[in-house]
Amino acid sequence: MVFDHRQRNGTVQYAYNNSVLFRPANQDVIWLFVMRAPLHYRNSENADLVAAYTADGGYSWHHVEFYSKNNRNSYPTLIEDAPEKWLAVWDSSDDPQIKRSAIRFGRLEVDK
Repeated sequence: MVFDHRQRNGTVQYAYNNSVLFRPANQDVIWLFVMRAPLHYRNSENADLVAAYTADGGYSWHHVEFYSKNNRNSYPTLIEDAPEKWLAVWDSSDDPQIKRSAIRFGRLEVDK
């Protein structure tokens, strides 16, 4: 199991939902993106985006940290899809009253 709701982070226990698996073309790396919220929250409006990747078909996963300490900004994770073409993933919200409620994807190209 990549993200296990039974494992505690100190005194906090998390629930995970809205998982997305992504494999860039011509690469062995597989990415897993999920939303994570503490179980004591009444809803998931304040969920954070977390991710992990594997390069061995899922036998071992490496977690990626998007946030540290009280920094809750969502910076995009960039994945090179092809030379000078990148995929981006981040979490956001359409409602200014709700911090983050959706996983977003985008494509970028480097102009020379």
